[in-house]
Amino acid sequence: MKQIFFILLYIISSYGYELNFAKDFNQNLKPDILHTYISIEYNSKDETVVNDTIEQFNLFFKENNNITKKNGSFTLNPIYRYINNEQQFLTYKGRLSYTIEDKSPKKLTTFITELIEFKKENFNNAKLSIGTLQWSVSKKIKDKTIDNLRKIAINWIEEYKQTISETCLIKEITISNFNSRNHPYMLKVGSANISPSANKKTIKLTAHYKLDCK
Repeated sequence: MKQIFFILLYIISSYGYELNFAKDFNQNLKPDILHTYISIEYNSKDETVVNDTIEQFNLFFKENNNITKKNGSFTLNPIYRYINNEQQFLTYKGRLSYTIEDKSPKKLTTFITELIEFKKENFNNAKLSIGTLQWSVSKKIKDKTIDNLRKIAINWIEEYKQTISETCLIKEITISNFNSRNHPYMLKVGSANISPSANKKTIKLTAHYKLDCK
């Protein structure tokens, strides 16, 4: 019987066991970029009038160098309706859109206020839409934080495995990234206070570990 017991003990210690578990690593960051989406629409039966109007708005964007403008686009489409299966022309619709951003809420606020005044004074019939204002963490800071959390996750398991067994080997580490969602701030055209507060955002990494231990 003793011989059988020692054989079983040898088999168990030879094969060892596998550990699978996950751990979260978090870091709070203060957002540093405020951004929003703006679009202008103008309708007219005169295609030239639509083009000229949209171009005036486009010049307004281009001549302002105090903020960053991205993803600018312009579309011009004829609008029709169908009566008794016959196509009838209604108008031309022009649409200009931009994403604007800046680290300074004051600069963004000033630009939006000036755009609203420009529309009222020159093209009051144009439709101005301003999307939600959102704070976000810039890509540079976000990437740096993620890299740092990855290093922390790897260093942590190197230290932790020593507390389990000196013979534990790291078989696999899988790291996934989950970022917190931004909280939008609704903007009413003509509003005086259009700068939302910058709440902290959480960058979260989840590390999945697989260890072979004896």
